[in-house]
Amino acid sequence: MNFDREKILQYYNITDEFADEWTESDEISKLNLEEKNTGELSKYALLRELVSTNRASSANHSQDEADPLGSTDSVVSVLQARGIDAESHPAIRNKYLVSSTQFEPRTFLRDVHVNATYTNLVNSLDYLESSITEHSEALRVLVESDYDRFVKSKSLLDSVFDQIKNTGFNSEHEWGLECVKSLLDDSNAKATVIMKPVMDNQAKEDRLKAALELIKKNKYLFNLPSTILKHIKNNDHDSLIRDYRRGKDMKYSENITADTPDYEIQNKKITDRIWNEVEEIVDDYKRDTWKLLERTGADQNYIQVISKLLELGVEDNPIWVWIDSQISRFTELAGKQFDKLKLKTTLMRMNLASLPPSTNSSFVVPLKENSYDHTDGSSLCDSAEVVEMWLTIKKLLGEISTSAEQACMFWESCNEFLGNQRQGSLPTGYQGESKVHLQFSQSQIHEIKENGRNMIKIFGERILEYFNSPAGDGSLSQDDEDGFLFLPSSANALSTVKYLSQTLVSLAASMKTLSHSNVSSHTTESLTHVLSAVRERAIKAVCIAWQNDSKKFCLLEDWTHAANGKTTQIPLYFKTYQYTVINGIRRIMYYSAEGFEGSSNLVVAQPPKSLLDFVLSQFLSSNSYIFESLMGLLTTLGDPSRISYIDKHVTDPNSNELTPQEKTNDSKVLLLLSNVSTVRDSVLPGLYKTFEKSFSVPTRDATATLRNSMDQMDSTLFEIYTRKKRTALSDIIRNGIGKLEQQWNPEKPPTAVSNYVHESLLVLVVVHSKVSEVSDSLVDRIMGVLYDHIMKTILSCLRDIEAFPLGGLLQVTADVEFFNYVMKHYKTNESQTSIQHIYSTLKEASTDVSVWKSGKGPTYYVKNVVEECGQNSRVSFFGDLLIC
Repeated sequence: MNFDREKILQYYNITDEFADEWTESDEISKLNLEEKNTGELSKYALLRELVSTNRASSANHSQDEADPLGSTDSVVSVLQARGIDAESHPAIRNKYLVSSTQFEPRTFLRDVHVNATYTNLVNSLDYLESSITEHSEALRVLVESDYDRFVKSKSLLDSVFDQIKNTGFNSEHEWGLECVKSLLDDSNAKATVIMKPVMDNQAKEDRLKAALELIKKNKYLFNLPSTILKHIKNNDHDSLIRDYRRGKDMKYSENITADTPDYEIQNKKITDRIWNEVEEIVDDYKRDTWKLLERTGADQNYIQVISKLLELGVEDNPIWVWIDSQISRFTELAGKQFDKLKLKTTLMRMNLASLPPSTNSSFVVPLKENSYDHTDGSSLCDSAEVVEMWLTIKKLLGEISTSAEQACMFWESCNEFLGNQRQGSLPTGYQGESKVHLQFSQSQIHEIKENGRNMIKIFGERILEYFNSPAGDGSLSQDDEDGFLFLPSSANALSTVKYLSQTLVSLAASMKTLSHSNVSSHTTESLTHVLSAVRERAIKAVCIAWQNDSKKFCLLEDWTHAANGKTTQIPLYFKTYQYTVINGIRRIMYYSAEGFEGSSNLVVAQPPKSLLDFVLSQFLSSNSYIFESLMGLLTTLGDPSRISYIDKHVTDPNSNELTPQEKTNDSKVLLLLSNVSTVRDSVLPGLYKTFEKSFSVPTRDATATLRNSMDQMDSTLFEIYTRKKRTALSDIIRNGIGKLEQQWNPEKPPTAVSNYVHESLLVLVVVHSKVSEVSDSLVDRIMGVLYDHIMKTILSCLRDIEAFPLGGLLQVTADVEFFNYVMKHYKTNESQTSIQHIYSTLKEASTDVSVWKSGKGPTYYVKNVVEECGQNSRVSFFGDLLIC
């Protein structure tokens, strides 16, 4: 078939056969009745709505059809292959189906025959004409078969047409439709009045059915709010997550497009409101979980709380929030705890300062009680008020140490998060929405570590601040100008060293734990510095109490005999006190109590030499103060006011000893002498060794001065006691020898010793008895000194005599030999030297030298007299001296 090219171009309204698009002609545009404006609502609105509804139904009924141009049996499949979803969307499909009233030729040719050539289109036109011919032939056969009917219909139509013309079928009468139109208007108005309620009820029914269908379809979603609330009430998080995610799946499966029917859009609005209610419930649950997370410490199941938030899906990172809240919590807690510690310490110091002063030192009774075995450990080491303050400080510092250890435990968990070791077991949330929270950036890691360093730094700084705080009440010794807030007023060294050593060990353990956090090497160094500074402050506080106690050590003297019968309890008290303080300082110095040792993280710094030298000087000063205090007792002996200095109640109630006031001064001097000698000779050597072993500091050179001082004390005490005895002996001997000088018989040998000898020996017997009663360890020393004094006095008197006849020579020899016989147990080198000088003096002054030339000497001629007098003395006056 041949076609004219110009006619084809004019027919399709295109410029050439290869045009990309074409436009409708003006005539076709005018025929597009569907786009005409129908005007405002009128009484035809109801019918128009019914017609439109029916039309839309018929238009949307067809699913697919063959291509009218013969290219395919399925237009929809061609569209699907080109990516046009005509199967699921009726509005799109109707544009391509020629049977639809919404058929668009241009759209059909553009999308279905997009690749068609001119030849294809010519062939398709032949196919279309053939199809029309077939349909025409079928119509012709139909007409022939029903010809009679067509004739009758034609006659009927002609008759109607004539009738219409006769009744005014013209333009003036609207071509005969004026009457019909009027009737239709009236009928339509009546139909509207009648049908409107019917249609409204129908609409209500349709809406009700749609609502029931919506509820049935979304039954799970409608019940979800109450279900979620039930899970929250039952604390069933797993079920909550399961149903919440299922609701999300249903909600997110809804897909609204421009072609979605209105009723589906309305349904979505309803489900949106229900889902918003679910989200509000879950948001409340999230807020409660956030609050729980902030309260959950590292020693609790914080992972579970973090997991809950990750499963719920949150904008903020729960791991970050937990770390930040814990750092803030520990920082704030440390501040509150240290403020409480400082305030409580200040108040308790004020309370101690307000108490009336005690007439007895606070360490007297505790030291006496702790000097014996107390296996129950219930005895106090200080006054009740002081011990209460120590226990309060220890408790509050213990709470701080516990917080520090908890902070370290938290930081270990934090490090695991920073190293990405914990995140592997955590949930990733709905469709992986929480994965973003499972990793930290380098800047975040840096910020967390910096905050951690500040947190740990606060513990160290506040501890150092507390121990460096001055007392501020002037209640302590002026030896320390700054004072010590943590040292209770009037606290003794026993309680100070006990509780400070325990406190420092606890702090050291906490610092060691903090150092394990590995925040930074600088942090570990800082903690080591803090411990060293606290250690030095603690040792200085102990030393202050140590010196104060030592200056009042004489208050312990109650003149009660010890079990050994040689001393009072002073040597035992001295030993107990000094060993207790030294061992306590050692524990503070090296943190050695309770097995604490340094670790690879926190190295316990060796004490500086200056601190060791300081402790040594305090040790020596303490000893000096103690002995000076004891020597001070000499100034109070015999003083009636002594009762106010040493309270009677400090005497052991189980002792049969005399009360302090019933002891003689001589007895007290002897006891004091015995105490000093025992401490010097028996206690101090072992104490020096213990000190050297504890602190690796030599004491020999440093203690030489103390030894000299104690020797001087010993000599002073000995001089005080023996002075009157020596004076009495001197008077007896001088008077006796002076009287005998004129009565000596130069011819007859002596038959007895002189009276002055007996008087002198009686003095010695009394001294021996008293010394034996007080301290038998001093008997030999005192008797030896007095015997030496007797011999020196005799020598001095004899040197004043110009000549000794034979009788006088033998009398003096008998007296000296009797002294030597009775006092043989108390001989000293000095006394024997004096005897030799006596015989030399006698020999030089003898008028008869025959006894010296006989080779036997004068002692031979008085031997019988001396032995006879000695035998008589055993059962009389001098038995004690001879028995010894």
